[in-house]
Amino acid sequence: MDTQPLHLKPPIGFSDFRELRQAEPKRLYVDKSRLISEVLRDDAKVLLFPRPRRFGKTLNLSMLRYFLEKNEQDFSELFSDLEVWRDSLARDHFQQYPTVFVTFKDIKERSFEQTFEGMREVIRQIYHEHRHILNSPLLTDEQKARYQLLLHSGGSEIIVRRALLDLTEYLSIVHNQQVVLLIDEYDTPIQQGFLKGFYDEAVDFFRNFYAAALKDNVYLFRGILSGICELLAKACFPASTIWSFALSWTRSMPPALGSLRKKPCGLQGQRINPGFEKRLNTGTMATSLAVKSYIIPGRFCGISKPAVSNPIGSQPALMSCCMNC
Repeated sequence: MDTQPLHLKPPIGFSDFRELRQAEPKRLYVDKSRLISEVLRDDAKVLLFPRPRRFGKTLNLSMLRYFLEKNEQDFSELFSDLEVWRDSLARDHFQQYPTVFVTFKDIKERSFEQTFEGMREVIRQIYHEHRHILNSPLLTDEQKARYQLLLHSGGSEIIVRRALLDLTEYLSIVHNQQVVLLIDEYDTPIQQGFLKGFYDEAVDFFRNFYAAALKDNVYLFRGILSGICELLAKACFPASTIWSFALSWTRSMPPALGSLRKKPCGLQGQRINPGFEKRLNTGTMATSLAVKSYIIPGRFCGISKPAVSNPIGSQPALMSCCMNC
């Protein structure tokens, strides 16, 4: 996919990798595909990306999905000009795995009862997306009946807790392949529980929900979670003797989860208009971006080396300057 960014606009509002890469008119894109290679080479089966808001977590999970998900449509054009495509090991995994993508961004309820109903709806949507496996003769009548129950927003709390585990099992049986599980905003419902007074119930439910899907799951190839708060992960996965072998806090991957501090717009490696490049690195535009980098709370992950910043907040300033180049 040939991109010659002269006056390309920043990708404001994009969280779907395919939509961004195929957007017309074309948008600026910073190659973060090295993350795929690092995930595949990591010894941990379950990875957590804890980063502040607007660090591109959802877009990165979407990128992983398009690369790893087994699909009749060939998505190689999305990656053919990216770093990951030069990695032969990573390419061996291209579109090889049944993949489950789930986001809990909208589970922001006032009580645990409403949260549980919201979870039933999210599970229903996921099961609906993969309902084709109901046609497989490889699933038993009992498995299909359980699938139908969750497909129609049914099931007790115990059954819903096992919903992701069961789905990975069904997909693995039908496709004869381990499953990739991508969970975005894993901590949103728990944060809401803290704010609305049902934290203990939320933690109890999600601790069991995540443990069922991620711990000792033989049907799982990789489990990848993104969220804001590291502390909530420790609340959900408290037993270090159990989780130390599985959970990695991914501080070895900071450049893929934000922009390098020395280049807050994240345009490294791009061929851009010389006048625009000069304004980017010097003068009022650079000053404006530097000021924004320090006054917006949580912009930099200072614990990372090299430090990385939130690229989203810089984009409006970048776009306004780009228009005048």
